[in-house]
Amino acid sequence: MGRDDARPPAGGAAPGTRTGSGDRRTPVRRTRRGPVRGRPRNPAAAVRQDHLHAHLARPSSRGTRTPVTPRVTMGGEQPRAAGAIARDPRGIPARRDGVDHDDAPPPSPIGRPGVKSMVKEAGVPSAPPAVPDPTLLLTAAVARLAASIGVRLIVIKGIAADEYGLRPRHVSSDVDVLVSPDDHVTLLATLEARGWRRRPHDPDVDTFPLHSASMFHPEWAADIDAHFRYPGLEAAGVFERVWAQRTTVWCGNQPVCLPSLADAIMIGAVHAIRSRFFRRHREELEFLVGRCSAMDVTLLLERAEELGALATARPFLERLKPWEADYDWGEASAEWRLRTEFPESSQRRALLWKQASPRERLGKLRLALFPPPSALIKETTQQRLGLPQLVGRYVRRWIRGARALPKALAVMRASGRRDG
Repeated sequence: MGRDDARPPAGGAAPGTRTGSGDRRTPVRRTRRGPVRGRPRNPAAAVRQDHLHAHLARPSSRGTRTPVTPRVTMGGEQPRAAGAIARDPRGIPARRDGVDHDDAPPPSPIGRPGVKSMVKEAGVPSAPPAVPDPTLLLTAAVARLAASIGVRLIVIKGIAADEYGLRPRHVSSDVDVLVSPDDHVTLLATLEARGWRRRPHDPDVDTFPLHSASMFHPEWAADIDAHFRYPGLEAAGVFERVWAQRTTVWCGNQPVCLPSLADAIMIGAVHAIRSRFFRRHREELEFLVGRCSAMDVTLLLERAEELGALATARPFLERLKPWEADYDWGEASAEWRLRTEFPESSQRRALLWKQASPRERLGKLRLALFPPPSALIKETTQQRLGLPQLVGRYVRRWIRGARALPKALAVMRASGRRDG
């Protein structure tokens, strides 16, 4: 990724003003327009988007941001330190008083046909976030990299959930992206060529089904989680369905593809349901139910069916639908049921071991007791372990397994009674 900018077209808004103390009027710094939403390319999707937005009109708390346009690379370059002087797209340093003293307005996507704001009016900036979000620059960087190599990429969760106001505000630890299964290997190889490394994944893919690769860089503060599928969206060709109704926002001066509002809601719902055993995700689910309570749930049900998320998102959708409505929810996949019914890996391993053939049982037992070192460092940035560290990790793993064994045996007995 080089220095070439992907700039929005010119056509900025008129300068804004704000009222200070008394009757004095102080100029407001004219900034590049923050993230703006474009209409989906599918006309039918645009109608559904507008209808949903009529019920979800609260402005995003992210607001318009000061355009920071450093040389974005996917190597070791970090975001500008707090307090550094930002430069706008014309290369003019912004004064520390926050006022742009140049008369020419900066270029802005506002005024483009078919593009409307989902944040604020042109020229009216919002306060910067109290805690700087390290993922904003990385979001723009990975979007630019994907565009440069011809990979279709949609940023999900983080920035999408924040822009649509679908979750409580918090700083993300990674950038989640969804790419076509055909492009997944290409994107990972391109990231690795720029110094990014893949976090190890547990080799027991039955207990921990593979759906993404997590990439980290020693000089970046956040990971890239590249998904080739998303758990809970179980329709065939789901990427093409999400891509067909994508929308575009501007992150700094880089266009970034996001899922449509309905798709972002479904992704947020299945994400929270899949991990609802954790308090934070239960709170996110409650928040999402509250945000969508005034929507036309028929539109969400239709989109859930198209994405294969009727059964997986049922705990969310049932809280929105009219009580008298009767719906054929279908059945979620075995993988989804296993993950959502049994949160602890030891319980899932026990059930899978019981269902396996004698030969498969031996392999599963070996993976549980003596996994390869990669399974022991998957939550760290280490590449290898010394012998003392390796022995220590194995001992701690066995201790945890011994403590979890009673629950795992209880799950196996309960499963036997159900099968009988």
